[in-house]
Amino acid sequence: AQKEKELRSSLKSEVERHLSKDTTVILDAGNYIKGYRYELYCLSKGCKTTHCVIHCVLLPNDCWIFNEKHDSSEQYSQEFNLSQLKHSPTIADLQSKWLGRLPNNTQTILTALKEDLAGLASVADKINDLADHSNINSVTPQTSDNRVAQLEKQVAQLTTLVGELTTTMHQSRSQGRNRN
Repeated sequence: AQKEKELRSSLKSEVERHLSKDTTVILDAGNYIKGYRYELYCLSKGCKTTHCVIHCVLLPNDCWIFNEKHDSSEQYSQEFNLSQLKHSPTIADLQSKWLGRLPNNTQTILTALKEDLAGLASVADKINDLADHSNINSVTPQTSDNRVAQLEKQVAQLTTLVGELTTTMHQSRSQGRNRN
């Protein structure tokens, strides 16, 4: 755990040293710790640069196969990989989070399917392509024509009443002045 903290600290320092508006910095480590991701986010915002976190979903077995293809000097130890994987979100967690951000009708359809995440994404794309998006920005009036006509009539009546009251007030003032 201490070595890992030192590694994260060293990596963060290197990112901070290289970070500028004119460079692209790619850090491929430590993304499973939310607080560390936030520290890196704060660094990028402090430099007024764009920040992106990419989460690649791989099954643990696929990670081991990929790792074994490297020279033994470049391979991660089993202890290191297991410590990272136990903190990673599961595929089910990611799928649930992703589904929760889709429109309700799309969620309903996808929940009924027995597809992996890539398959669900493909179906979601097809649903989106086929969906009718014409009513997204349309506004439906909440009042009928009859209701609008009633409101216009009431406004006209109130305008007449205000006019009559104003006339009455002016007449009573001018009568009061004539008495003096």
